[in-house]
Formats: sequence, C-alpha cells, structure tokens
Amino acid sequence: IGIVPVRKGEIIVNGADVTALSSHGRVAKGMAYVPQGRQIFGAMTVEENIRTGLSATGRRDVPDEIYSIFPILWEFNKRRAGNLSGGQQQ
Repeated sequence: IGIVPVRKGEIIVNGADVTALSSHGRVAKGMAYVPQGRQIFGAMTVEENIRTGLSATGRRDVPDEIYSIFPILWEFNKRRAGNLSGGQQQ
C-alpha cells in the first residue's frame, strides 16, 4: 500500500503498474492491506465490519464478489464479529 517505499522492481495489480501511485491511488486500483492480527470491531456485525473497509472505495453496498469468495461471511453477516471464533475472525 505504500508503507515501505519500493526500492526495486514494480508492483502490478490486476495488470496495472501501481508502483508510482500514492497509497490512495493503489487502493483505488484494488490493492488492500490485510493486517495479520484480528483487528475487527467486535461490537459490530460482520457486515458492518466489511462496510467499514468499503468506505475507502466510496461503495456502500457489500459486493457480491466478497460473499462468493467467502460464502461463510454471508451466513454470519448479521452476527457480532466479537462472537466469532478466532479462525472465523481472521
């Protein structure tokens, strides 16, 4: 995303060179940062957590693609994220 400057090579996302783009520009091209820990909002639902991440893209609705890649999220989308198991939170 731009946390560490590129020293060599290039970064290609979906066929586009994003090496010289700002962090915001990279996000606009579909790049995202997924932290290693379970950094979720436990009091919010799974869907609310997903929508929080969408705010950077300008979208308000959860793309169907997310649920097709991770179908378990649809099953749990109204549950509080803090009530999920550790593996489910990741």
